[in-house]
Amino acid sequence: QGTVGSDLEPNYDGCDMKMVNGATLQTVVNGEDFGLVRPSGLALTDELLFITDNWTSRILAFDRETWELVDYLDTQLEPGSLNGMELGPDGSLYYTDVLGNRVYRVRVPAE
Repeated sequence: QGTVGSDLEPNYDGCDMKMVNGATLQTVVNGEDFGLVRPSGLALTDELLFITDNWTSRILAFDRETWELVDYLDTQLEPGSLNGMELGPDGSLYYTDVLGNRVYRVRVPAE
């Protein structure tokens, strides 16, 4: 339970960046335990936390209650390629390949 503090500087892109004072930090996923080398992005659903790893080109999915690994996707991109990701309104997962200059979509099958 932190409180919003002063502006962060330097602010190169003009977004609203603030200090958070008195916040308690908690490690929910220890990257070494799951082979993460360079975590590079994350996305949340109500049930899952997705983490991309830039070096291994994997996307890992963790249960948000237990923080256990529930699944992963090996994108087979070149090391250093996988960067950020986002979830679409239809549940599709989009991720970027910065070295290949591409954006990929993983479609979620209809139930």
